[in-house]
Amino acid sequence: LCASSSVATNIRSVLAPIHEAKKDPAVDRLLHRLYGPILFRNLNAANPHVRYHAAGILADTFPLHDPDASASEKIKTISRGVAALSSLMTDSDVKVRVSGSSATARVLGYMWDLLPVSDVRALLNVLVTQQACDAASPAVRAGAVKALEDVLDNAASHGVLKTLLPMIRNMVHDDFATVRLSMVQLLSKVKTTRGLRFYDVVPVPHLHARLAAEQPDSPVAKAMVGLLQNSYFPQGPDVTASQQMTRTIDFMKRSPSASKVFYATLHTVVSAGTVAKLISMLLKCLSTSVDVELEERKREKEAKAKKAEAKKAKKAKGKRKAKADDGADDEGDSSSPPSSGVLNAKDTALMATICESIYDLWSSIKADLSGRDGSTLRSFVVSCFQGVVLTDAHTHFDRASASAASSSDALRRD
Repeated sequence: LCASSSVATNIRSVLAPIHEAKKDPAVDRLLHRLYGPILFRNLNAANPHVRYHAAGILADTFPLHDPDASASEKIKTISRGVAALSSLMTDSDVKVRVSGSSATARVLGYMWDLLPVSDVRALLNVLVTQQACDAASPAVRAGAVKALEDVLDNAASHGVLKTLLPMIRNMVHDDFATVRLSMVQLLSKVKTTRGLRFYDVVPVPHLHARLAAEQPDSPVAKAMVGLLQNSYFPQGPDVTASQQMTRTIDFMKRSPSASKVFYATLHTVVSAGTVAKLISMLLKCLSTSVDVELEERKREKEAKAKKAEAKKAKKAKGKRKAKADDGADDEGDSSSPPSSGVLNAKDTALMATICESIYDLWSSIKADLSGRDGSTLRSFVVSCFQGVVLTDAHTHFDRASASAASSSDALRRD
C-alpha cells in the first residue's frame, strides 16, 4: 500500500495469484489476517496515492472478512466495505475517485447477488448521479461510464441498469472527447446485451446530432460508425445491395450532415473493396435519378402539348363537346404515373449529399488505391466513372441551375 506507483504495481502483480485464490477459505482467512489491520486505515490515509492503491486492494479482497465469523459479523464487514467504496467515489482527489469507480464496478460485477439490494442501489446512485455528473473532472465522468460498462458484464444488473442508463444520455454530448468516447463504447456494450437497446439509452436524433458534430476519422466518429454500421450499411451474406442502398439513401435523407461523417469514416470498419462497391452503387443512384427526372420532364411536356391541342379543339367545337373533352382531359391527367418513392434529381439536397459522399468515400480509400496492391481496385473505381455518367449528371444540374437562376431574375423584374 505504498505511495510509489511503480512499487505498488509490482507488489500487486506478485500478490495477484493469492488474491485470485480468495475463494479458498484458507486463503480468505490469510488475506483477512494480513490486510485487516491496515487496509481500512490506508483507505483513509492523508496521502492520496496511498488511498488510490488501497482502493485496488479493496476490490481484490472484497469482502475482507474471516470465513469463520458469524453471519452478523460478515454483514457488518460487507457494509463497511460498501461504505468505503462510497467514500472513495466521493474523495477529494480525482485519481482516487476514478479508482473508486473502477473498484465499485469490479465489486458489483462479482458480488451483485450477494450484496443487499439497498447497498447495490446506493453504489449505483453514486455512480450515476454524482460520478457521471462530476463537473470538476472529465476523467471522473469517463471513469463512471466505464464502470457502468463493466457492471453490464453481470447479467443480473441488466434490469436495474435499463432504467438508470437513460439518465446519462446527455453525456454523449460532453465537451471532452474522452467522455464521449466512453459513452459510445458503453452504447456498443449495450448493443450486444440481450434485452437492452442502445437507442433506448440515447435516442437516434441525439446520435445523429453527435455524429454530425464530430470530425471524420476521429476516435469518437470511428466508435459511432462501428455502433451504427448495421443500421445504415449492414453487412452479411443475407444482405443485398438493394437493402444497403435503401438504408443508405434513407440515412442521407434523414440526416445529411451525420451521413456525411458516417460514410467518410466507413473505411475504418469495412474493407476498401466494400467502399469501392458503395461508390459504384451511389453513382448508379445518381445516374438513375437524372434519368427519372428527364423522363418526368418529357411526360410533362407531352401532357402540356396534349392540353394545348385539347384547348384548340374546344374552341372549334360546341359547349357540349367541350365538356366531354374536359372530362377526358381530367381523366388523362389523373392516370399519369406517380413519382413518389423513386429517386429523383429534383431532390437537389439529396443529390448533393450523394455527390459529397462519393467524394469522401473515394478520398478515404485513396491510400489503398495507390501502389501495385491497389491496382485492381483502382481500375474498378475508375471504370465506375467512365462513360457518360458524370457528363450527363453535370450537364443536367448545370442546366437546372441556369434555369433556376433565370426564373429568379424574372421574379425580381416582376
